[in-house]
Amino acid sequence: ALIVPDREGPTGPFSLYRISIDVGGRTRWTFPAESSPGAGDKDPAVSPDGTRLAFNRNGVLHLVDLDDRLQPRGRAREIADLRGLAMAGELFGPWGLAWTADSRELVFPWGSWPDPRLYRISAEGGPIRPLGGLASGTFAPAISLAGDRLAYMEWIVRYDIWQIEVDEARKAISEPSRLIASSRLDSNPVISPGGERIAFHSNRTGRYGIWIASSSGDGARPLTPRCGEEDPPVPERHFGWSPDEASIVFSTRGDLFVADVASGGCRALTTGPAVDTSPTWSRDGWVYFSSSDAGVRNVRRVPADGGAEEPVTADGGSLLAVSPDGSRVYYARDRALWALPAAGGEAHEVVTDVEDFQGAPDYVVATEEGLFLARNRRTNRLEYLDLASGTSTLIHEHEEWILGLSASADGRRLVYGLAETGRSDLM
Repeated sequence: ALIVPDREGPTGPFSLYRISIDVGGRTRWTFPAESSPGAGDKDPAVSPDGTRLAFNRNGVLHLVDLDDRLQPRGRAREIADLRGLAMAGELFGPWGLAWTADSRELVFPWGSWPDPRLYRISAEGGPIRPLGGLASGTFAPAISLAGDRLAYMEWIVRYDIWQIEVDEARKAISEPSRLIASSRLDSNPVISPGGERIAFHSNRTGRYGIWIASSSGDGARPLTPRCGEEDPPVPERHFGWSPDEASIVFSTRGDLFVADVASGGCRALTTGPAVDTSPTWSRDGWVYFSSSDAGVRNVRRVPADGGAEEPVTADGGSLLAVSPDGSRVYYARDRALWALPAAGGEAHEVVTDVEDFQGAPDYVVATEEGLFLARNRRTNRLEYLDLASGTSTLIHEHEEWILGLSASADGRRLVYGLAETGRSDLM
């Protein structure tokens, strides 16, 4: 028999199915809860001794016992919640599970694309340990039945920060040009409110973090948050400047933190079991963010100075942008972009065919009059949508994948990450 992931329709969650090699046909094995498109049960792996099946359900590893006919015996049980390992809000792994030859441990890649790493965990649960001695960007592991060889794929890619200028009509008046570059991954730039600095995400020291450069891309330096821990936190890709440019809000390990730009001193802004990601600091003193609890993602907000969180959406959604005056929240839900008054009210659909963080994500920057969009599809496009007229203007089309988008306060300059090269090797 074969165990494969599949789904009933184009937008439903994935389930696991058993396909009989002898007689054909398939039987549905798992029934995950309805959630965002593309989620559900994936990466099935039967242990070498045939007694257990491991799989990934929305970032949580599950295990179910099998009988001698490879039929499930009992209910699936959780063995590890992996969501804290990833830069949540990006592409989740594991992109393949592999059992060790003795059927006692699982090896899996986890993290944010394109930089997952291999980890291992006992099939009984317990600590998650990195698999040392391997480069980042590793996925799809396979272990020989003898247990003495490991094969895997290694993804090799480079991202740089690019810029382009537009006129008042949001049409390009310059060709794209490289602004910030290194031999590693530089992406997700955010222009400071005053326009004099650019924060961006990079692993140029071998460890991911936030870097700050001048508006011309010169003088880049790392922002090293000091949160009272021996091991400094690793900020995830989505972060935001405070209106006075003195602080940056970021997410790591499922919580939000605020770091002082000058000293690196930081404080926790959210704590708890929910996975909080993608923060944006509004001019009116709120920090908006995506929050995933029990596999359901919604938009929430919290006072930037600390305090009680408040729900913004209740029917699902991933935060994409907040208008400059803080009056409107833009979020992705059901493969569409929605706008919601921050003070409460009815949401309305603005753009259809948005990835909602399943596959290459769309990036949105809100102005008072419209939206800048980075849309990753078969072609990767920078666009501007005029909200009053509904007219969309193509700014530039790239062959490469766009990672992050930011605009100057006057909307005349865009900066964004762009994939330079990409290939995968079998190792």
